[in-house]
Amino acid sequence: MNQEQKEQSSQLKKPKLYRFKLMQGNVTTDGTFEKTKTVGMAYLTDGTRSYSLKLWMLLKDRFYLVPRRKDQTQFLVLTRETNRNPSAKNRSFSNIVGNGQALPALGVVRIDFDLLDKPIYMSMFPESFSHSSRMQEPEVVNEAA
Repeated sequence: MNQEQKEQSSQLKKPKLYRFKLMQGNVTTDGTFEKTKTVGMAYLTDGTRSYSLKLWMLLKDRFYLVPRRKDQTQFLVLTRETNRNPSAKNRSFSNIVGNGQALPALGVVRIDFDLLDKPIYMSMFPESFSHSSRMQEPEVVNEAA
């Protein structure tokens, strides 16, 4: 197998990765969203339901935005913690640290963290970017809220 075939084969096996802006902003009086600052990125891997959130002010922390089972416009914000009990059934568990609400008319999801005063908004539209082999794949949580 030549190098080109190997590259094509490896690209076929990797699921597609989508990237979304995380922003601060305001809803204007005329009902539109006005971005004031980009504060991070969200990632969604093809075939999964949870977004992996990367906030630039908390680079070492990972958050997950998971849609609720009964209402796909409602979300939970979770962290993941490794279970310290070696004999435990589950190796990790999730902590709820906020919630979200899809605002389709504005094209964003409003995310409210429990300990932050200002909401963060995630664009509902992925950015177009080329996948870099150096880009770290986000960790995925496949549990539904």
